[in-house]
Amino acid sequence: MAINNPLVSVCIPSYNNPDGLKKTLQNITAEQSYKNLEIIISDDASPDPTVWDVIQSFSVNDKRIRTFRQKTNLGAEPNYQFVFENANGEYFMFAQNDDQWSNQFIEKLVDALEKNPNAPAAISNVRYINTDSQVLSPIHTLENISIYNAIGNGEIGFVFMGMWRRDMYRKYMMQTPPGIIGADHIIAVHAMIGSGSKIPIVHSELYIKGYRDGCFELCFGWDKFYSFRTWSCLMKTLLYSPHIPMHRKFILPLVGFTNLMRACAVTGAQIVLKLPDNNLLKRALKKYFFGAN
Repeated sequence: MAINNPLVSVCIPSYNNPDGLKKTLQNITAEQSYKNLEIIISDDASPDPTVWDVIQSFSVNDKRIRTFRQKTNLGAEPNYQFVFENANGEYFMFAQNDDQWSNQFIEKLVDALEKNPNAPAAISNVRYINTDSQVLSPIHTLENISIYNAIGNGEIGFVFMGMWRRDMYRKYMMQTPPGIIGADHIIAVHAMIGSGSKIPIVHSELYIKGYRDGCFELCFGWDKFYSFRTWSCLMKTLLYSPHIPMHRKFILPLVGFTNLMRACAVTGAQIVLKLPDNNLLKRALKKYFFGAN
């Protein structure tokens, strides 16, 4: 365990999934080996009243929990921002319903950041499971995290769900304009180039990502030009960022070229998505990303 034992904020933006929320809170409050936590929950005006019942049932027994109940629905991104703005820890992480974490997830990621003082975030290996807790994928060791392959790269997206230094996340986060998908990827790349640091990866199976039916279609089902808009937003963010030293901006043409190729590949995946479900190419693509049939 980290010698300094810093406060970690676990930020839970919740909406209308009481069973998943209950599993998440059980994991974070009772199963984590790291105990110096504050747990911030924002219920985004869930229509299902049992969501608030679950939150209250945990908060009454755990004084580390702070709860908020939105009067009107903020939407996913504003709710994520809300829980972050209420965090006080030196480190913080987002926790989604349907995900699972080994009991040493927080402890080992805090330790990774303590040992890598320039790193903005840390993450562990990842595996997909479905809602019945059936294993879908092999372990993703996340060796493919790079500023040169951000567009459409799920491994970059996992960084967003890892452990962050709160001050660095605030420094490198940005508000994307309407119609931009992939702000989590842009933030991660911005942080890596700005800090000049790679993302430490803990090579243990610590993070279990929940997979719901239709997740593949949701991830790739946006309009066919979304990846190019994301690419444009990424490059504008990096080019005009005051947090990237000038000497690192000389690599931006290469970053731009490789990520433009990624955007083209994402569009190709969207074309495959339009094929029938029994198409061998579509099934192979789903198997590659999620281990799903």
